[in-house]
Amino acid sequence: MTASITIENFALNPNGLTVKEGATVVWINQDLAPHKIKSDTFNSAVMNKGESFQFIFSKAGEYDYFCSIHPSMKGKITVIK
Repeated sequence: MTASITIENFALNPNGLTVKEGATVVWINQDLAPHKIKSDTFNSAVMNKGESFQFIFSKAGEYDYFCSIHPSMKGKITVIK
C-alpha cells in the first residue's frame, strides 16, 4: 500500500494519516518553498517543488513529524497491524 501526503501552501494534506504496517508513505512538495520532513524515525533531504520523499513504515506505532525548515508544519502517521 502507498499513501501520499501533499505539501502545498505551507500545509500538509492530510496532516494525519493511518496506514497498515508495511505501507509506504510519500510526501510530495508542491510548494515553491523548500521543505524538509523530520521525525525521530525518518528524515528527508531538502525537497524543492516537485520533489518527494518516501518512507516504509514496518512497525506499528504513532510517528509525529514536522518540517524542520517551517516547524509549525506538523503531522502524524499512525501505523496499525
